[in-house]
Amino acid sequence: MFIKILFFLAKIAPFRVFQAFGSFLGFLMVFSNSKSLKTSSTNLKHVFKSKTKEEIGDLSRSSVRQTSLSLMEAIYVWSNSRDFSRKIYPLISKVNNESKTNPPTINTNFKKVINKCATENRSDTWINKTIEKQFNNLHEIGVAHSIECWKNNEIVGGIYGIALGGCFFAESMFSAIPNGSKIALLNLVARLWRTGFRILDVQFLNDHLLQFGAYEISKNEFQEDLQKAIQLEADILSFGETDVDFSNCLSSFLQARIEMS
Repeated sequence: MFIKILFFLAKIAPFRVFQAFGSFLGFLMVFSNSKSLKTSSTNLKHVFKSKTKEEIGDLSRSSVRQTSLSLMEAIYVWSNSRDFSRKIYPLISKVNNESKTNPPTINTNFKKVINKCATENRSDTWINKTIEKQFNNLHEIGVAHSIECWKNNEIVGGIYGIALGGCFFAESMFSAIPNGSKIALLNLVARLWRTGFRILDVQFLNDHLLQFGAYEISKNEFQEDLQKAIQLEADILSFGETDVDFSNCLSSFLQARIEMS
């Protein structure tokens, strides 16, 4: 019954709330000296025979807390994977249809995109004039890139970030019309997937990004993946400036993401 309740809550509660519950559950298991903690300590003693009792205790507590957190995250992802497919594929179709009449572009007007990210529908922003200038400089030397979405010859959505090796570090996005930023993000994902990128770093996780399949990894896992991906020779521009036939590679990416879940 408890598991059924968790799966039900996973469909209605935000991801952050579920993560917090996992952390709290792990704390309770450690605080109450649960059977799981005792089992973990016993197993670790057999593996790390040279470690002290205090070190084994620290490892056991960390293991139980992380296991509890991972379990809650797995339940959330599994519960929402079907909803994820149901929500995202109609959007892909919408994006594909929109792109036939208003093809998204790359690096057509980087300055306009970063300026819009700083000002569009925002009373306050971390993108000050100094940051804006530095990113424009990075764009000039081919490190920073932007995706532009158009309607009636106006940029109505966009996203920008930095490409290093096989990694793309997204910085910000904006939308002047409904789904504007979604179209930009999906176009970016398609290009990265098509051109051999392995990491799209969105910096933080929220419900908006979760619907596109974003997920968190540990700091150590990120550093390990980063060291490998940074060595790749991926080129985001090799997809073509206005190539809009990205529906198939998007579908492949999303299907792979669901299977990973």
